[in-house]
Amino acid sequence: MKYCRYSTVIRNLMNKYYPFVLIFVIVFFIITSCAEKKEFNSLVYRSGGFGIENYHLILNHDRSFALKVEYNPLTADSTNVGTFKGKISPEQMEKIEKAVAKITKKGYDYNDPEFVLDAGNYEVIINIDKSIKVYNTNNATDEFYNDIITPLNQICERILTAR
Repeated sequence: MKYCRYSTVIRNLMNKYYPFVLIFVIVFFIITSCAEKKEFNSLVYRSGGFGIENYHLILNHDRSFALKVEYNPLTADSTNVGTFKGKISPEQMEKIEKAVAKITKKGYDYNDPEFVLDAGNYEVIINIDKSIKVYNTNNATDEFYNDIITPLNQICERILTAR
């Protein structure tokens, strides 16, 4: 008799809350399936001109990279010219992934509209799934410079000094 009483209570609760549970589960799956993926497949970074280093870095999601450094007459060290390959550290990759997540948000401003002639050119190309986002500027905002350009330059410098 006791078993029957509990089963009817459970059945009544199920009948009462079933629609809410079902709606919650459906909404949860919709939200998680629509979450935007911020992990990039590849990132291409190019810099050069007007006194800045000429880097061409290709960084893949598996942390592998190819860095091409072109000759810069302002630097006397020609041993840092060429193509270098390897893997970056997980900490560096995590920093870049956070930066990519930040700059790919809608409304992020990366280009300062002020007219400048004597600045270097920075180009960051991010491949996320089947979408490609290109950020090309010769007058980056301070936020963009600190968020992505500085970490990418630090990675390039570490690669050159670690050889």
